[in-house]
Amino acid sequence: MDQAPMQNDGLLPVVPGEVVRLLGLKAQGATQLNGSMGVVTEQCARKTEGDNSPCSASTEADVRWVVKVMGGGRSVAVRRANLTTARAGPAVLHHLLMAGAVLSVTIAALAHAAGPATMTCGAAPLCSLLWYVLTVSWCYWLHSPLLADGVFAPAISEMAVSHPARLVYRVGFGLCGLLLAVTMLEVSILTEKHHAVKTAVETPQGSPSEEVSLGVGWGLMAAGGVALQGICTLRVEGGEETVLHLGGAMLAMMGAMWHGAASNAWFSALPEDSPLLRKGHGAWGLWLRRDAMQQATANGGGLLLLLLFAIPLIMQAASRMGKSSSGSAMVNVMGLMQWAIVAGIALFFSTYTLDLIAVD
Repeated sequence: MDQAPMQNDGLLPVVPGEVVRLLGLKAQGATQLNGSMGVVTEQCARKTEGDNSPCSASTEADVRWVVKVMGGGRSVAVRRANLTTARAGPAVLHHLLMAGAVLSVTIAALAHAAGPATMTCGAAPLCSLLWYVLTVSWCYWLHSPLLADGVFAPAISEMAVSHPARLVYRVGFGLCGLLLAVTMLEVSILTEKHHAVKTAVETPQGSPSEEVSLGVGWGLMAAGGVALQGICTLRVEGGEETVLHLGGAMLAMMGAMWHGAASNAWFSALPEDSPLLRKGHGAWGLWLRRDAMQQATANGGGLLLLLLFAIPLIMQAASRMGKSSSGSAMVNVMGLMQWAIVAGIALFFSTYTLDLIAVD
């Protein structure tokens, strides 16, 4: 994908296919569109009497950009002054992303080859966390000129609607998913020699027991969801890619929740003399996952977190169908909750670093 040329103000130029936000419209019937996002479809000229060539302009003042507004399917022709775009980003954006991608894939391969109980292996979950922080931060900076008035905490995926931010989002979250998958495979290797057994209530025949699953499959499902929602980004115009994005986000959330519950149950069922429970770095990782974060999902909190995560996704889908007009306060509240939940998930998986570097 070629990067669009950068203007003097650092914003993307208005060209067909670019995402814009409408502002300063004063014509009757158009003022309600102020603050709306849309996609530029074509460049036209203002018609004058006797002019049968609407797309040929004699001066810049005659030029109009036709924008298809998000949600309603309505198109409106406006001046350049009534449009704002996202930041173009630095000219070296592609090179930085590609260099980071090569380095991260190399780290993933080395971590898998080194195996648990090595510093190299522990780098995989940390790199995944780093890519999450860098991706969200960079996308926010690129997207900020497109923020509606009063909005400072948009939904995470909303920040990937422009071309440069979409590239960052795809590379960043794609690598997050890859590194999370490597993390789960290494955790599986780490724990395969240990068996967690849950003892049921004692009966006259004895105390039946069953082996507890670590939930590696759920963890891989979360990693796949992270990669899917990253590669298939949210689109202003909706479509199949938007559906895949929203589905990937839900897969990531549900996989992370189910893995977290299974992982906590597995570690809790280990014998007290298990080396996985010994004091040290590994114990800190277990404390963060099982004791600290488990409090957030107690007493039905897990279902509440899933609901709070899903609400912004529902709002995004509704806005693309023209059925939502949430105010800036609601957008900020929902955005902050989603940011907090996703950050908690990222921190949860990053704590496996402590287990992977501390236990034989």
